[in-house]
Amino acid sequence: TKSGTVNKKLSTFVPASNFEDCQSYAMAVIEKACQLMAEGYVAVSPTESACTYCKASGICGFNDTRVASFRKVASVKAEDISAVTQQLAVEKDEQTKEVRDVR
Repeated sequence: TKSGTVNKKLSTFVPASNFEDCQSYAMAVIEKACQLMAEGYVAVSPTESACTYCKASGICGFNDTRVASFRKVASVKAEDISAVTQQLAVEKDEQTKEVRDVR
């Protein structure tokens, strides 16, 4: 609020200790999406209310398919994202080490 107090109705927030991990995770998701799009893969995967507001709904064909199913929005905790980003960091370090060992 303007007074600096936390609004109890907005109960979902990311603790400061997990914020950097959430940023890293968001960047990893964005980078993967960009990579897939650059390779020509663009999936139509809207959430249930997305078509109502989408400017491309007339051309995507999602509503025209007989097997259309909306993507479910997962509820993820900041702690879970932290665990994933820490695992990604370990894997990245291992890949970097393998590249160094090859040289």
